[in-house]
Amino acid sequence: MMWKEGLRILQMSISRKKNYEINLQRAEIDKQIQKILEEEKKLKEKNGKIDS
Repeated sequence: MMWKEGLRILQMSISRKKNYEINLQRAEIDKQIQKILEEEKKLKEKNGKIDS
């Protein structure tokens, strides 16, 4: 029965690793979105069309 406990621990660590990887991807996407929003703001300011 000890192998069941080992299997459970292994599944939990795999799940944590997947969650970690997903969170890294989300952080990268958030950075890209922020960059796009900043570029958009600069373009609007350049064109004199600031509509918040």
